Amino acid sequence: MVSTGYFRTLGVPLVRGRAFDDTDRANSTPVVIVNRTLARKHFGQDNPIGHRLIVHDAGTKTRVVEIVGVCGDIRHRGLDLDPPMEMFVPIAQVPDATSIWLANNMYWLVATDGPPLNVANAVRRAVAAVDPQVPASFVRSMDQWLESSVAARRFT
Repeated sequence: MVSTGYFRTLGVPLVRGRAFDDTDRANSTPVVIVNRTLARKHFGQDNPIGHRLIVHDAGTKTRVVEIVGVCGDIRHRGLDLDPPMEMFVPIAQVPDATSIWLANNMYWLVATDGPPLNVANAVRRAVAAVDPQVPASFVRSMDQWLESSVAARRFT
């Protein structure tokens, strides 16, 4: 589940279709953006936009979603690993049962104009203002995140 600015914040290109926007709400047509790897594996050279997928969210019934975009691949697990097939759901359309599970497994990305760690305390306060039970720990800059993903290889 991602917010409307997720791809822009990470600099992930939208290679086909559209990004999520404020019209993608709980009561609108369920939509997803798939990554290039998923699109290539399941649709080959065909355009996946407008196709539907059946998804099963944690603790919910299956639901049908429409592909509205294809984004570039993101290497979440490390720069030296092949990207997995992924689909992204707008946060407003995530079923409640799934949201509850994901609340403890969430990453927040914040774009800054200056040094990113200068806003760490402000981000922690903002999260605490919404829900004091949610820890805003493990704050790192994107540079630190990328460096740690290849640290073992560099050490070797």
